[in-house]
Amino acid sequence: MPIRVLPDDVANKIAAGEVVERPASIVKELLDNSLDANAREIRVEVREGGKRLVRVQDDGHGMTREDAQLSLRRHATSKLEVADDLAAIDTLGFRGEAIPSIASVARFEMLTRTADAIEGTRVTVDGGGAAEVAPVGCPVGTRVTVEGLFRNVPARLKFLKKETTELNHTVNHVQWAALAHPNVRFTLMHNDRTLIDVAASETRAERIRLLYGKEFADSLIEFTKTFESMEIECHIGNADLSKPNRSHQFFFLNDRVIRDRTIGAAVSEALREVVPKGRYPVAFLFITMDPSKVDVNVHPAKSEVRFQDERGLFRNIVQAVAQGIAEHRYIPSVQTSEPPADRPVAPAQVENGGATTVYPTPRSH
Repeated sequence: MPIRVLPDDVANKIAAGEVVERPASIVKELLDNSLDANAREIRVEVREGGKRLVRVQDDGHGMTREDAQLSLRRHATSKLEVADDLAAIDTLGFRGEAIPSIASVARFEMLTRTADAIEGTRVTVDGGGAAEVAPVGCPVGTRVTVEGLFRNVPARLKFLKKETTELNHTVNHVQWAALAHPNVRFTLMHNDRTLIDVAASETRAERIRLLYGKEFADSLIEFTKTFESMEIECHIGNADLSKPNRSHQFFFLNDRVIRDRTIGAAVSEALREVVPKGRYPVAFLFITMDPSKVDVNVHPAKSEVRFQDERGLFRNIVQAVAQGIAEHRYIPSVQTSEPPADRPVAPAQVENGGATTVYPTPRSH
């Protein structure tokens, strides 16, 4: 067969296969855009676990009519100009794939306005079709509404899980964003029920308390260690708060939630003498380092990164955690049974056929 250039709608659907796995993927990408736009209040609304509707509204700087139209083109981004910019990415989003990918597999509407504009812009796209653009009255910021995810790609639709499972993934992404950005207010609604509503906080410790409760927060040891190449803010659960898996370990790099085995291994190594074998400490680690020392362009969803000096990272985390627990007299008490409350979570509940379902503890990254 001859080689041919794929039409834009086909290319966008292929890209969507990498970027848009489920409703929570849309929430994550839109949260990144809102935070990059310096939003101070972000509201997320989903229906039927996000299968029917996902809406993210922010009070960020918004877009002009021209930028709103450009955002629907693949690889159109305001965050990169030249190839060298890839060596030091300091934004959450940068690929320019999210918006066109989302618009190719659902009904998409965006309302946006900048502070100096008299009127805003409304852009609608139905399943990758032609964009319709019109002026509209709207507040400063951006609101994106996504309806009927994968309705034009039924092969993808059948892989979505039940409503509670899909919703739990969205709860996780909102919680992770709230942990990384305590100065931003986050609200999450599901079927008109409030699941998360946390006001802006001055510290991450306060944000953890708002999300997980006072008793859980009081069981954490907080300390920050500074090294030549990085700063590590740690919130480590006391020795009696260990868990049977890593579900309560959360790692952030430059305000980006990441998955990284090296960090997890370093935390375990630092606490090897005080946490029983087969148990894992509760840990929130917020690492700040020069963006040029890490490559975030290694995963379509940007959840995995590559460190320039992985051994140095491991060494610094072990030293930071070991020193921190020594200074706080981290000593376990004798305990023969599991504490009755083994999973403090945000109040993520939703009515389901008359019953109330409490979603599982957010899984670690």
